[in-house]
Amino acid sequence: SAFSADRVIQVEVAGIYNGALLVNSAARKLYAGQGATSGVWEKGLWVFDIQADGEITGSDERVYPNSPDPFPVNPDSSPPANYFRSVAAMVLSPDGRKLYLGLGVNHASYPKEKALVVYDLDEKGEPKGKPRAYDFGYYYVMGSMALDSKRMMLYACGHGSGGIYGLPLAKGEPVGEFKAYLSSSLSGIRSDLVPSDDWFALMVGCLGSSIDVAQLDASGEIVSPSTTFKASDVQEWI
Repeated sequence: SAFSADRVIQVEVAGIYNGALLVNSAARKLYAGQGATSGVWEKGLWVFDIQADGEITGSDERVYPNSPDPFPVNPDSSPPANYFRSVAAMVLSPDGRKLYLGLGVNHASYPKEKALVVYDLDEKGEPKGKPRAYDFGYYYVMGSMALDSKRMMLYACGHGSGGIYGLPLAKGEPVGEFKAYLSSSLSGIRSDLVPSDDWFALMVGCLGSSIDVAQLDASGEIVSPSTTFKASDVQEWI
């Protein structure tokens, strides 16, 4: 359902990046990620109830952590300079019982940050229990995720990444280690990832007006290298 344009719900954002939005139409929930800086990191995931017409009901939003990991501090207990942790991408499992959060971070030790957080959802679409964090690629900010429900593979790309990442799932939970697939594009910034209808190709939009197309085999493995198509000579986002 379309949202009414005559009402704006504002989530106070303290970070550099605003977060992702995701609608769970079956459970009538809106999940909103917040850019979170030191001191407010626990306000990383907001959950709103929505009516059938898309209108948000009341002001009874709930707030959940965007990671089970503690917010890092310096040896003197001060927050790292310019640090933030935000929910930059989200995807819902096909049965609506798991919510996957892709994080964005910005500090010197960002490769150590676990970029994927998984929440269980109850029958009403509400997060329940403690979330789990997993290693899933290296980025400053995860740009996009896509879930192949048949092969049970989760894919991601992002800003500062060298390509596309794949992670196998079992019963909706990550198993094993993620795999990195290098891209033929020279851009280190990838903003969006969209699968083909048959799930045998992934199209990735990159800074530099280019699109990477990665072919998938029957098991969901990416066939390297990807092919890059140039949309124009202007340095723009796709």
